[in-house]
Amino acid sequence: MHTMTERRNITKQCKSCLEMNKEQSTASTEELLNPAKLASLQRQYKELLEQFEQTLDKHNRKEMQLRLEKLERNIELEKRSVMTSGLRSLFVVQAIVSLSVGGLLAANKFPFVQEVPLVFRALGFWMVWLFTIPSLRARKPNMAEKNALNVAFLACPVANVVIPFVNKDTFLLWFVNVSVVLSLYGYYFFLSDEAVRAQSQLKIRGILRYLDWGSWR
Repeated sequence: MHTMTERRNITKQCKSCLEMNKEQSTASTEELLNPAKLASLQRQYKELLEQFEQTLDKHNRKEMQLRLEKLERNIELEKRSVMTSGLRSLFVVQAIVSLSVGGLLAANKFPFVQEVPLVFRALGFWMVWLFTIPSLRARKPNMAEKNALNVAFLACPVANVVIPFVNKDTFLLWFVNVSVVLSLYGYYFFLSDEAVRAQSQLKIRGILRYLDWGSWR
């Protein structure tokens, strides 16, 4: 009798924790650093809880209870990992620095360097795609800005590959990359209608998803 009562109490407590986790996580999913990981942990918790309810063996139940408690701690930790204003500012600074350094490299005007090697000048215009755009995306921006950056993340590599067949000026390529980003910002913020700004228009897929560290996935 005591075992059955204890079992019901533990199950009730776990279910209560699961419901609380769902309510708290849905309120500010966009603010979480890794919402996909939180969703995965909650799914594991739910599946393990179902197994716990169906298991009669005392030893297995004790082991499952320990795993449930560990998952609870991990879920709580993920819920606390949110995008703070300080972290957002850090990413903005990172974007500005990478953009500036890239421009200096591409223009062959880097301080204290008489002649920037071609490979570093090429890196200069690629830095917009490699660092500036992902840094801005890592800030968890609103949907309009996210759409602009998603399109820019796909458009800039195309420009960087195609334009050198016509003009190999590295500073021109850097300028084109910056222009692409600014043009897309202008379109999504000022020219597109409310429906376009509010909806997710484009997602990073395939191999580019693994290069896009700014997506937090």
